[in-house]
Amino acid sequence: MVQALTVLEKTETGIVTTLLGMGTVFVVLIVLILVVSALKAGFQQKPAPVTAPSIQQITKPEPVDETPVDDLQLVAVITAALAAYLGSEVMSGLKVNSIRRVSSLENGWASVARQETIAARQGLYQ
Repeated sequence: MVQALTVLEKTETGIVTTLLGMGTVFVVLIVLILVVSALKAGFQQKPAPVTAPSIQQITKPEPVDETPVDDLQLVAVITAALAAYLGSEVMSGLKVNSIRRVSSLENGWASVARQETIAARQGLYQ
């Protein structure tokens, strides 16, 4: 003969099952924390004693002369290269005012963004 459980007994059984499950999970988590902490303490290397670095005399490099050089032949060659690259219809209004080296320490994205901005201002991308 099968005996039917009342609502109160069903609720009590559900609460007990829930508490046992949650308790088991928390106990296992605490055990895992203790195991990981023990492994960390066991495998952690002790830092070597730090010795003071020896001080060496640092000489300053020679300053590089960065005065602009009025090299008209270089300007003409660069302007001709730009004319060949951009085409004659774009070069009609282009005037080369100055030529300076761009730092190569920047990343490629900055260079591409700069080139696209210049091209957009000149009306190349429409």
